[in-house]
Amino acid sequence: MRLYEGLFLFDPAEAGKGMDGIVQIVTDALTKHGAEIISAEHWGDRRLAYEVGGLKRGSYILSYFNGNPAAMADLDRTLRLDERVIRHMVLHHEKRPAALVERESEEKVAEAEPVGAAAE
Repeated sequence: MRLYEGLFLFDPAEAGKGMDGIVQIVTDALTKHGAEIISAEHWGDRRLAYEVGGLKRGSYILSYFNGNPAAMADLDRTLRLDERVIRHMVLHHEKRPAALVERESEEKVAEAEPVGAAAE
């Protein structure tokens, strides 16, 4: 299993149906191909640098996951055939990106704090 980062672009109209829906599209595609999802977050709607399929704005999902390198070609094919996914990019990381390490350490600290300590 290798660490991958995936960036997925959706039509904002698809995102308007519900953020959980587009995150679910990504997580379903990844788990279908045996990936272990570390995180998947909505980055929001943003203006595109150039029109893509007549769209000037897009809704982004950023995901980190562990996956089998042999399954990445099948994942790419699945994402290309899904009309809801406008564009996607999956990158392999040799080591954990600093943003992911920082996010994981923040989550551990938040979990370790007692409930009453945050209110003080």
